[in-house]
Amino acid sequence: MGGHGLRATIRGGTHNPMAPPFEFLERVFLPRLREMGAEVTLALDQYGFVGDVRGPLGQLTLEIRPGALQPIEIIDAAPSAQLHATALLSRLPTHVGARELAVVRERFPAASCEVREVTDAAIGNLLMIEVGAGHELITGFGEKGVRAELVAARACDATAAYLAANVPVGEHLADQLVLPLALVGGGRFRCAPLSLHATTNIETIGLFLDVPIRVEADGDAVIVSVG
Repeated sequence: MGGHGLRATIRGGTHNPMAPPFEFLERVFLPRLREMGAEVTLALDQYGFVGDVRGPLGQLTLEIRPGALQPIEIIDAAPSAQLHATALLSRLPTHVGARELAVVRERFPAASCEVREVTDAAIGNLLMIEVGAGHELITGFGEKGVRAELVAARACDATAAYLAANVPVGEHLADQLVLPLALVGGGRFRCAPLSLHATTNIETIGLFLDVPIRVEADGDAVIVSVG
């Protein structure tokens, strides 16, 4: 397919509780787009945490080369339950991350853990738990007045729920996948029951694209079929 490439610089919040962070896009969503044939890269130029206006805005650089996309199917459960947890800290004491990771180690003794510190951003804290090699990335955001242990417990609960569901596509990836599959007119994926965000997304896409999107029960999970 012909066309022109795109390079865009996006400024704003790169790490905030109302959307998946940069790491989710880079490690979970973009690899799926590449499986569809997309030539796309995303770089983090500057961290942007929400909630502290004293720090700089975040910045991402997106590059896309023209090309044709193909449908994909993501049905089989992720084969690996290996976990890696990262406590991301910006202008906060190191013990905050250490306390979060202590909870992760208690819940998931085999998980590998690291503290990553950022020095040139607004105040912020984010705990990320990656399942396998980009199968899912679950987050817990630090909040003023909320203990680090509670932040970690919430993220661990979400991780345990994802593992128990035994599905290859997590909640936020399900939200993201529907649109590119609808644009190519085909594809399927298996996930836990859809969030309200995902069902709204499907209804909205139906107003613009004449592509059938079906959601069928598959035990405790669902299979979303496009086309």
